[in-house]
Amino acid sequence: MELITSKNNPRVMHASKLLKKKYREEYGEYLVVGRKLTAEASFCGIYAKTIFVTKNFLDKNEEFCRDIFEKIGQSAEIILTDDEILKKISGDESPDGIVCIMGCIDKSEKIDKIYNNTLCDGIKGGVIILDSVRDPGNMGTVIRTAYAFGTGLIIASPDCADVYSPKVQRGAMGAAFSQSLITKPTADAVKELRENGFSVYAAALHHDSLDIRDVKMNEKTAFVIGNEGNGLSEEIIDLCTGSVIIPIQEHSESLNAAVASAVIMWEMAKPNNR
Repeated sequence: MELITSKNNPRVMHASKLLKKKYREEYGEYLVVGRKLTAEASFCGIYAKTIFVTKNFLDKNEEFCRDIFEKIGQSAEIILTDDEILKKISGDESPDGIVCIMGCIDKSEKIDKIYNNTLCDGIKGGVIILDSVRDPGNMGTVIRTAYAFGTGLIIASPDCADVYSPKVQRGAMGAAFSQSLITKPTADAVKELRENGFSVYAAALHHDSLDIRDVKMNEKTAFVIGNEGNGLSEEIIDLCTGSVIIPIQEHSESLNAAVASAVIMWEMAKPNNR
């Protein structure tokens, strides 16, 4: 275990770069910040490349740290440091003592093979397509909810919030380690799903929108959720099988992306829709 206390240390500088998407993509690495997410990564068998831990955290959590080092840190570089270094690395003013560098989890190969064969035949629980959902909190909540309700796949457009950002990771509360999610342009995803027998519904107020409770769902049902401010474009709505609404009180503001997704995924999870 090496002691590092300089913010200018090359390993500290490298870790802090991972707060930015372009560096996460360049290096194929991302940060797991805090005890909770580190424990979830351990549970899911996600191995760390580097573990930064403060002496204070190590002293107070000896058993936890020993378990983490054994389970996910067997080949990791373990670095003892201080709170100021962890603040720089995590971008958090109150880090709770541990930050890990992980390799990005690429689940796309398996999913792409399914696309190239018979789309999503091996995926149970339906599909949610996120179009330009840019708020990290909403993105994280959708991932967490999808995993809780057993949604088979999330397809995110390239301009959605990055699943590997610390804010999305915190919102997902560890679900991002397990939930199937791929990136694909929304129009392409809708077309491919429909070509492979899916019914794809836009979550949008439209002249022919159905009440979500009246939609007949099965394993080959997908829903498109739009941007928090602008919703879905007419182009995307026209590509879909139809559109749906979630009934709410008159004069109420529309539901945000995370809440709308949760309601739809709850409907998808009902026994008669599986």
